[in-house]
Amino acid sequence: ARPVRHEDVAAQVYAALDRTPDSHWTLDGREVPTVPRGVLLDMDGTLVDTEPLWLETSRAVAAAHGHHLTEQEGAAVLGRTCADTAVGL
Repeated sequence: ARPVRHEDVAAQVYAALDRTPDSHWTLDGREVPTVPRGVLLDMDGTLVDTEPLWLETSRAVAAAHGHHLTEQEGAAVLGRTCADTAVGL
């Protein structure tokens, strides 16, 4: 299996937003400054809570492969990478 690349994820985000990617992969289309004025590290839930989306996606992928994701399995995949989740299931 091919590793997940951030470019692929960004392209999917753009497609979901019906946007055309720009050369710097910013969602608002503005260029990224050469030297950032600051860096924000987001722990899940600080700005956006993606847990429900991750669980929904994990359930859908598992179902597509004939597996029902239990609550216990769902809890086990939270915070894991795509590769770790696939191995765990």
